[in-house]
Amino acid sequence: MTQEIFSYDVLNKKSRLTTKEFDEVKKHSYAYGAGILEKNQIKNTTSKNIINYHHAPLYEGEVRCYPQDKKYTQLHLYVRICKLSDIYDAMTSKRSYKEAVNPIVFLRNGQMAYVLDSNGPFILPFTDAKGTTLGSEQNPFIINSSGIDQAKMIDNRRSLKKPKDVFDSLPSYIKKTIKNI
Repeated sequence: MTQEIFSYDVLNKKSRLTTKEFDEVKKHSYAYGAGILEKNQIKNTTSKNIINYHHAPLYEGEVRCYPQDKKYTQLHLYVRICKLSDIYDAMTSKRSYKEAVNPIVFLRNGQMAYVLDSNGPFILPFTDAKGTTLGSEQNPFIINSSGIDQAKMIDNRRSLKKPKDVFDSLPSYIKKTIKNI
């Protein structure tokens, strides 16, 4: 496959990649990325490690990771951080094959909320302050937080739960929306 075919046919494909196409995509780190560094005479080890290993496993048994020449325990912290940033970007950016998934945040009052639109942002609380999922009978409402001091509303001090735990606590109407994306 030429790089031109790779760019247009594979990156913009709306369906699942074939094994051959996925093998080509994987080259963006160890082949194409490394080639760009070499062509530009960049010999920075940090940049090279990030490019080569930002799809390597973060934990034992993680699937579809590449390359496989290092164990997750051998990755530098900065590579792990870049991988997490890449994962977040992949989830929250629109792609040819999927819509973007908006983030979930903790509010200062203890509720968890789904960010419907980052312009504003417009958020929809889906738990009460104790973490109990709100049902449709509780009539959850969308909050336009554009006029509210974000630091007083969003609780950045709390880390989110495991993705599966968050998904399990979502109301069914939000789960249906996410599954259809």
